[in-house]
Amino acid sequence: MSQTKVLFVTSNRIGDCVISSGVIREIGRQIP
Repeated sequence: MSQTKVLFVTSNRIGDCVISSGVIREIGRQIP
């Protein structure tokens, strides 16, 4: 049970990192 929760939280963190890095990239594109 706890192992599944750890995997879920880890994948959630990876998704957050991907989303935030994509947002940073978009902001960098808009600001010359």
